[in-house]
Amino acid sequence: MHAFFLAPFLLGSLDASTGVDGAQEEQDKAWAVDVAAAEAADVVVIAASDGTLRMVQARTGGPCADRPEPLPHAGAWAVDVAPGGDVVAILDRDGDVHLWRWRGDDGVKQVAHVDASESGAGERGHRFGAFLAFSSTGQRLAVGVAEGGAVLLDLEGNELASVESLGGTWFDAPLAWSRNGARLAALTSDGPVVMNARNGQRLDATYAFEIESPRSIALDAKGERVSVGGCPVRVQTFDAASGELLWTGEIDGESMDFPLLPSEKVSVAGIAYSPDDRRLACTTAETSYGAVLDARTGDFLGVGQWHGGRMGEPRTITWVPGEDAFFHNYASGGMPLARLEFARDGERWSVTEEAPERAATPDAGLEGIGVHAVGYDVRAFDLVSGQKLWRLEL
Repeated sequence: MHAFFLAPFLLGSLDASTGVDGAQEEQDKAWAVDVAAAEAADVVVIAASDGTLRMVQARTGGPCADRPEPLPHAGAWAVDVAPGGDVVAILDRDGDVHLWRWRGDDGVKQVAHVDASESGAGERGHRFGAFLAFSSTGQRLAVGVAEGGAVLLDLEGNELASVESLGGTWFDAPLAWSRNGARLAALTSDGPVVMNARNGQRLDATYAFEIESPRSIALDAKGERVSVGGCPVRVQTFDAASGELLWTGEIDGESMDFPLLPSEKVSVAGIAYSPDDRRLACTTAETSYGAVLDARTGDFLGVGQWHGGRMGEPRTITWVPGEDAFFHNYASGGMPLARLEFARDGERWSVTEEAPERAATPDAGLEGIGVHAVGYDVRAFDLVSGQKLWRLEL
């Protein structure tokens, strides 16, 4: 899941010496509304504020030879690209979904337009409360909006399943894919549901969670375990098929100093399984902490440092391939991007955390390349080493 970036001029990024004319010039520049990287192709898609959709190479940042640039769009709210790089999905500001496909000599064609008024997703909510993501197979697309619903679509735009009302807050669109693309989970106003991605059929299970205000949901690699996070800082994990409660885990409040709110008012607003399913990354919303639990037992392993709060805004997570480390930030990218790394020394866990610069959480693409928005630029770096690869000014 990738982040939607807040306009740089709303973040107070202008230098005091810029002046009125310079400030206006900065505001007129294009910035990245959303960035998505294909998992198995050398393609990055950038939805820019100037009404264009740009496609560049993940390795170099150069233009894709077989992609028109730029492609006009009707005000993207979010964008995603299928793992193979040949299909792009756009969620526009009216809540409509557009699917574009590239087919060799046929060039680019819009293959589907799903009208929000005729879709189970309904009207859009808060700008950052959107979920738009292809499955790892590239054959299904999940769309959800805060204070609205969610739909499961095929690549022709046909609706396979829908959820009338998502849970969480007006910032949240809590949906999650299993890593193998076989199942989709949604946190509804009535609780979690897990569905088969092939036909949209829901699993016949009831999840009796004991979380006061659930906000986030995650599936393991095969969709066999579903985890729910919320307030107070707690996560519960269930067997997806039977609904059996496997464990309840809580982030150790003594490890955190909540300067804005008491711990019972702080929620787990982001959760994500590590690539090997051994760890569960957790992030808090009202005040910025990242923590990790043992995904098999729920045992608390460690917590990072405080980075400030952003009005309950959800946080996004990207795990580093092959590492006990993950990046996290608020959905707007309005705080410094943090990287948590957990190192084991005997039976104890130590935490190293960096906050290098204000930037959106990177979207993980081909060969461990992370791509994200930083101010008015889009930048790519190696997720493992941190080596900077390229910078593109829109």
